[in-house]
Amino acid sequence: MKPLAVSGGDPAGIGLEIAASAWLGRDAGALPPFYLIGDSTILAARAIETGHVLPVQEITGPAQAADAFGQALPVLNLP
Repeated sequence: MKPLAVSGGDPAGIGLEIAASAWLGRDAGALPPFYLIGDSTILAARAIETGHVLPVQEITGPAQAADAFGQALPVLNLP
């Protein structure tokens, strides 16, 4: 299955929190692999602000997302 691309949206919005919550709440096989398109630095800071430990792995393309998804939230970094 190809991973889904998810936009972080406006950095001041809630898109980053929604993506982080989805990844943190994933069940094995219940959520298809996805990757976030956005700023990994802002995502990490937002996770800390909300009290979550969120492992993030920067990827350079969608093909890497499925392999990373089990251990970290894959992020195609666009600062």
